[in-house]
Amino acid sequence: MSYAVKAEALAKAILVLVDGGVDDSHCYRNLVDNLYAYRVGAVNGTGKWDTRKIKDQCQWTISARNSDKVEKEHVVPMAEVVRILLSLTNPHISDIYDVIDKYCVYCIVTPKEHSILNVKYQRKMPSEFWDSNSEYYMDAWVRYKLSGLEIMF
Repeated sequence: MSYAVKAEALAKAILVLVDGGVDDSHCYRNLVDNLYAYRVGAVNGTGKWDTRKIKDQCQWTISARNSDKVEKEHVVPMAEVVRILLSLTNPHISDIYDVIDKYCVYCIVTPKEHSILNVKYQRKMPSEFWDSNSEYYMDAWVRYKLSGLEIMF
């Protein structure tokens, strides 16, 4: 089975959860993470998520590039990705792909940076992300920008 077919199956499963109004982010986590892996080609020969390939796809903070200890962090916390998915009106598979491509983003950070993001935002996006009048409206990187974390793009 091709990666495209597997990605579509994962997107359909996410669509079923969205259509059912399921708002528990834990129900989505593996589906979303694996769909991301298929979308960017970060799977191994057995079709499983490949951490090394994921790291190759991620942005890194400048501090993480110079650290021996790093962690993969969801730039937009999973609960907020779910919130975006649930806000879709009559979604289709292409809408699921659009959300995953735009908001299912990872960054390699130091443990200290990960802690700063989690303490400051409690795994949520700041209000500026949701405010259509803000310069940070729907900006996936707003938590990093407001926390002063420098990213290597």
